[in-house]
Amino acid sequence: MFDRNTQQIAAVSRAPGNLDLFVIGNDSHVWTTAWSSATNNWNADWGPLPGQAVFDRNTQHVATVSRAPGNLDLFVIGNDGGVGTTNGHVWTTAWSSATGWNADWRPLPGQAVFDRNTQQIAAVSRAPGNLDLFVIGNDSHVWTTFWGLHAANPAISLDPIRNDGGRFIEVAGTGFTPNQGVKLGYHLDNPSGGVGEGHPDAFTSDQTGGSSTLFH
Repeated sequence: MFDRNTQQIAAVSRAPGNLDLFVIGNDSHVWTTAWSSATNNWNADWGPLPGQAVFDRNTQHVATVSRAPGNLDLFVIGNDGGVGTTNGHVWTTAWSSATGWNADWRPLPGQAVFDRNTQQIAAVSRAPGNLDLFVIGNDSHVWTTFWGLHAANPAISLDPIRNDGGRFIEVAGTGFTPNQGVKLGYHLDNPSGGVGEGHPDAFTSDQTGGSSTLFH
């Protein structure tokens, strides 16, 4: 059960024949339920999203959008503005049909903060793979930020490392597509005349498109 005076539902369709509902629950986590035309029925009950982040059901409100079929993105003004303030950064979590829900919520990049008690995020996808967010800012103008898929243009650096466990190469890169899996292989010449075996290694880029990994 929810409080009709303070709690608000956010609704979205992630694909034709699907509905997803979200609300900040009585335990301060975000809860969800869904309907599918395949079963012509709702889930048996609501359930909480994964993660430790909690929000105030009386003042904070979730915005949700589907940037492409099989994807969900949620946004809320968070609680990380510091002691004695109601300001916070915008936080997000996401779901995809390929990987499920993110492990937890995280803040968007940037220094801008907003009042979680009075300001609310609006979210929309203007084209597949694009997100636009809007909020009435602290200067009374409407503020915005956006996210979109872009072609990967990585700049990769190699750094040899030697420790007691053997030799390693640290591969660090920027310019990857943010929050996506990256597969990288290597092929090294051996000073003694042999050739090092190349093999792929998978890792995940962060929200800015950067990442690093170690090759043995």
